[in-house]
Amino acid sequence: MGVGKQSGLPLYVQVKETLASRIAAGVYPIGSRLPSETELARELGVGTATVKQAIGALAAAGVVTRRPSQGTYVASRPAEPGTVPLRSFTESMRERGLRVHSRVLARTVEPASAPVAWQLDCTAGDPVLHLRRLRLAQDRPVALEDLFFPLDVVPGLQPDQLPAEAVEGSFSQLLEERYGLALIGAVESVWVQEATAAEAQLLQIAPGAPVLVAERITEISGHQRGFLTHTVYRADAYQLRFRLTRYPEAAAVEPMSLPQVGALGQRTGGSIRG
Repeated sequence: MGVGKQSGLPLYVQVKETLASRIAAGVYPIGSRLPSETELARELGVGTATVKQAIGALAAAGVVTRRPSQGTYVASRPAEPGTVPLRSFTESMRERGLRVHSRVLARTVEPASAPVAWQLDCTAGDPVLHLRRLRLAQDRPVALEDLFFPLDVVPGLQPDQLPAEAVEGSFSQLLEERYGLALIGAVESVWVQEATAAEAQLLQIAPGAPVLVAERITEISGHQRGFLTHTVYRADAYQLRFRLTRYPEAAAVEPMSLPQVGALGQRTGGSIRG
């Protein structure tokens, strides 16, 4: 895997996945010592701070362990069968060469409702940023997203001060690049329901049409429940696809979770993050 800005992914994510793929392939066996951060930075053409952030994310996931004065050692395989890459909507669309942007419908600070507080391990009434966006690919509305982010994770963060690229593009990238918060993993639930009249109008579908709903809790540095996204997807632009195996050793290909939108509404398998 190459490392470069052209991929659209944060550099530390690219470095992390490069190291993870090497560990999975046995280039760095379990128990072996990784090259130093300086050596990896020189090889991959990035700064040592980027390598340090990537290794920190791997350490948080239990893939590597740091030993003072000794270096970083491989502790386990990077992923279990059944996991899929953690990607934002923006990252997933750009990886497939699709033009993506968002229409911001609301950007407010509000007290956390009881359901939101329960999902984020905070107290009902705590201030959270609520970002409501209509997500578009190739100028076509494909998803309606509500994002909830506890303000105590980044003290002083104000919704009116968010850069345009964060509210119209990837909020995850803002957390990673401006505040140095690594995204460790996520738990996502998916179900089908009928579109409300308001959802149908925004997504340009018929009221009552089936939609896919995904609720995701993303974990960030420090193993905090970082933010919650509740996303309603057009069912005619997405599909669910999994690889099923009877025996674990037969799982040569990772299963696929939420799908990705095709440029002209074609259904293609894949995984996305809101």
